[in-house]
Amino acid sequence: MRRVAYERDLDPAWLNYGDRVRMNAFGLERHSTYGSREGVIVGMGTPSCVRVKFDDRVTVQAIHRDYLERVSGQSGAASTGRAS
Repeated sequence: MRRVAYERDLDPAWLNYGDRVRMNAFGLERHSTYGSREGVIVGMGTPSCVRVKFDDRVTVQAIHRDYLERVSGQSGAASTGRAS
């Protein structure tokens, strides 16, 4: 289990708490109603899903991580105040 957490820390493409995200092209192809919405990752669901609070929504959505991309210039460490 520790090895998995270590690999996540090394992979810059891995989505973390506090990252600003939006739907990527694959996600929009599958779920076009999300459009250009952006949100923040507020939790982790299953190993393949993250919980996202979109800016214009009240509820949190569980979204498969393959459907999301990080918004440019944002990272979990920067947005949550954690040191790298």
